[in-house]
Amino acid sequence: MDASANAGLLRRLEQLERSNRRLKILAVVVLLGLGGIGVMGQARPPAQIVEAQEFIVKDANGNVRARLGSYTAGASLTLYHDAGRATLMASAGRGPGAHLSLADGSGKIRGLGGLHRRRRGGGGRSPGQGRQDGLEGTVIDR
Repeated sequence: MDASANAGLLRRLEQLERSNRRLKILAVVVLLGLGGIGVMGQARPPAQIVEAQEFIVKDANGNVRARLGSYTAGASLTLYHDAGRATLMASAGRGPGAHLSLADGSGKIRGLGGLHRRRRGGGGRSPGQGRQDGLEGTVIDR
């Protein structure tokens, strides 16, 4: 091999090494990009579910304004007046039906209501007969 052939081979080898370096850098960049996308995809939080037996909402002063809870007798939602007295209470017990009571700021009950399913008459002749859904309520204005 003469000097010109060696010089040509060295030039081609340097070009090949530069090309190989560029290819390696490109491969690293692509792998980092795919890794980043994979990590970003995992960063999404799952659907948030909060479970508790009771939730208490307080205002900026620390006063209880609402309670939502599950108790042995059923579940209830209670809203409180500024003075800390319950003004609205909705509850559903273990049996059929729901109840609602309304009170004024002094805590005096002003209204009661209930939704019940009752059987009236019919003697149970056929399914669905003799059943009556009803809303019962009392407004107390004294």
